Amino acid sequence: MAVYNGMPYLREALDSLLRQTFREFELIVVDDGSEDETPQVLAEYKARDSRIHLLRNEQNLKLPASLNRGLRACRAGLVARADADDFYAPDWLLRQYEFMQSHPEIGKLGTGGWEVDTVGQKSKQFASPSNDALIRLIMPFRCCINHAGGMYRRDLVLEAGGYSEAFLKVEDYDLWARLLPLTQFASLQEPLWCYRTLPSSESRSYNHADGSRMCSVSGRLLCERLGRSLTENEVKAACEIFCSWGPVDSGSVRLGIRLCFEYLRKSRPVAEEKAWTEFKRLLAQALLRQSVHQVPHSRLMSLAAMRAAFVLSPREMLSRQGGLQLFRLLVPGRIWRALKKTRVGTASQATPATDGCHRSHSE
Repeated sequence: MAVYNGMPYLREALDSLLRQTFREFELIVVDDGSEDETPQVLAEYKARDSRIHLLRNEQNLKLPASLNRGLRACRAGLVARADADDFYAPDWLLRQYEFMQSHPEIGKLGTGGWEVDTVGQKSKQFASPSNDALIRLIMPFRCCINHAGGMYRRDLVLEAGGYSEAFLKVEDYDLWARLLPLTQFASLQEPLWCYRTLPSSESRSYNHADGSRMCSVSGRLLCERLGRSLTENEVKAACEIFCSWGPVDSGSVRLGIRLCFEYLRKSRPVAEEKAWTEFKRLLAQALLRQSVHQVPHSRLMSLAAMRAAFVLSPREMLSRQGGLQLFRLLVPGRIWRALKKTRVGTASQATPATDGCHRSHSE
């Protein structure tokens, strides 16, 4: 664990780690020059539990440098990553340890988890892809396996060069890209940790420079698979289509679709059938989302994205979600807005009963 100004969530994170059912571990904590109560809390916990080893940077060196210092101090062959604002199920370590012991070919393991808010209320369950073949297909487009909450083999990470300080905020994505030729990846699907979403968290907010670094990693992997060089705009277009974060301009939609289909052609000879089918389904879903994003801007591009989705996975087009998105494309904007307003009004009228059920269930 590397921590910088970890209050007010540090105690909850440490308590969850020290309650692990797997007891034989050391907890290396690198305090990256914290200026709040973090040093005092860490000293308090170290006095209570001899498994905790503290290191402190006299100045704030940022996450990659702090993780490298902690990694060098680790003595075990298996290293689990924890963040100071998350918390972990009691069998988080045990489940990963048992899997890694029985699967020596796996060098990096992810886990499922829950997104939680500032007070620890669960909002959404998530999981990384479960197998190596699918992870390899997705990785050129986004970092698809969790860093904190996961485990890896120390020697392999050191062989790959550890964390690069040049890739701040995307140091995990860069590391996984360098690990891909060295080992296999996997992920447990059980929700074993809780990822706290904090808008103010430095390590979980991205700016333009961070996006460029992420694009750089994607570019390396895409160029390797396609066997040719790509411009930054081409890489960005392909990633925006697959991730479908929001609407992009028509030229980028057209370019991104072309590059994704080129990627499919080049990947087909080396892809496992099951992973290949799942990847096409995920890309079809992304194209359907992009088709909705495009409706207010270009119905022609919306139709092009939907047509590409149908080519990839007719079943997705025939699903309920596909039908709704086709309906959204065909219905005039003013009618859609009226339907949406009616739906929101109906939901608002039902709010008191819904809230009551939720409180009863929580209690």
